[in-house]
Amino acid sequence: MPDLRAAAFLLLLLLAVPGHAAEPAPLTASEKETLNFAFAGRVGSGVYTVSDRTVQIYRIPFRFAIYDEEERGFGLHVTLQTTFGFYDFKASDIPDTGLPHDVDTVGVTPGLELRFLPGPSWLLRPYVEAGYSDDRAGSASAWLYSAGVRSLFTHLFQGSRITLSLGNDLFVARADPSGDLPADAYAVLQTAVEARRPLGPTFRGQPVDAGLYLVQDLSFDAPSFPIQGGGEGSADLYEAGITFGTEEPVKWWKVPLPRLGVGYRFHGDVDVFRFVIGIPVPALTR
Repeated sequence: MPDLRAAAFLLLLLLAVPGHAAEPAPLTASEKETLNFAFAGRVGSGVYTVSDRTVQIYRIPFRFAIYDEEERGFGLHVTLQTTFGFYDFKASDIPDTGLPHDVDTVGVTPGLELRFLPGPSWLLRPYVEAGYSDDRAGSASAWLYSAGVRSLFTHLFQGSRITLSLGNDLFVARADPSGDLPADAYAVLQTAVEARRPLGPTFRGQPVDAGLYLVQDLSFDAPSFPIQGGGEGSADLYEAGITFGTEEPVKWWKVPLPRLGVGYRFHGDVDVFRFVIGIPVPALTR
C-alpha cells in the first residue's frame, strides 16, 4: 500500500499555502549550492530559511510492496518520490495574492528497493532510483540518478520507554542538467540517531511522543550544481531537531498524518532552519 503519510499533509498545506507577492528573483549561486533543487528529494520536506529567502520543499514518498519482508524475510518495493518546491513563502501574502497558481520546482523519481531483515530489529535496504527534476523558475532542470543502501536498527528500552533508532544511508547521486551546465555527482554517508519517548497524552487512541534527532551528512565531492564546476574534497553537514507525532500514524480522512517538528542545519557559514514534515531524514525511514 502506498505510503501517503507526507502526501496527506501536503494536501493540507496546499489549501493554506500562501501566494507570491511578486515574481521571485532567482536564487543566488550560494543559495543554489545550499538548497540544490536537483537534489531536493535528498534535502527532505520542510520550510527552509536561507539568506533571508524562504523556500518550501514537499517530498512525497509513495511505496508499493511486491513482496513483504515480514512474511518472506526479504522484500521488494517499488518507490515513487515526488518533490514540489515553492520560493518566497509569506503567509501575509494570502489576502492580497491568494493561493499560488503554479509550483517553482517539481521532481519525479521512481525506484526499486530490496528489503532484508538480518535481525529482528535490523532492516537493510539496497535501492536504485532514476527520474527528472524541473526547476520552472530557473535553469536547474536535470535528469537524476542515485543508488545506495540504507540500514536502520531500532531498540526499545522497556524501563524508560525510549525507542532508540540508528540509521545509515550510503549513496551516490548524479544530476545531468539541461543546457550547457555540466553534470554533477556526489556521494554521501548519512548517519542519524533518534530517541523517541511517549509524552503521556493520547490523540485518537494513539500515544503522543517526542523525538530528538541528530544527523551527520559526510559528503564526498560535495555538489555544486547548477554552478559551473564541481565541489572539492568532503564536507560535513549537521542537523539537530525535534519532532512530535503519534506512536502509530493517526489517519485523517483515511490518510496517515505525518510527524511535525523543527530542525537546524549547520555547516561552516551556512545556517538553515526548517519546519520538518514527516520523518526528518531518509536514513530514519522504515
